[in-house]
Amino acid sequence: MSNVTTALTTLSQRVRYAQKRQLISTRDLAGSVRQDPEKLAAWLESTDLSGTVFLAQLADVLSVNLSWLVTGLGPAERLEEELDSSDIELLSVVRNLSPMSRAALLNTAERMLDTEQTYLAQERSSQHS
Repeated sequence: MSNVTTALTTLSQRVRYAQKRQLISTRDLAGSVRQDPEKLAAWLESTDLSGTVFLAQLADVLSVNLSWLVTGLGPAERLEEELDSSDIELLSVVRNLSPMSRAALLNTAERMLDTEQTYLAQERSSQHS
């Protein structure tokens, strides 16, 4: 993960960071979730939110959609396009690479995948012999 995002140790800090990235004011964010801006700010600053990490871990282990686990809305199944924590960590690292390093990493990853697939195919054929 990037140094910036790993330094964000509280939910409040991560929400503020995400707001800045999306250029969303606290008033607009509160309106989007149908909350009073002052209540939202107070909730983020004062509530013990340590359980939110536990919920994310539960959703990850159970392979369910975090939003469904928390709200009961939407599909329970985690969609294929949803990222788990290791996917997110890898993506965070890749996003911090220069374009040249990204291209080199992609090339290396493709070669690794080809090698792995060749090896697995050879193993399967030797097991059937």
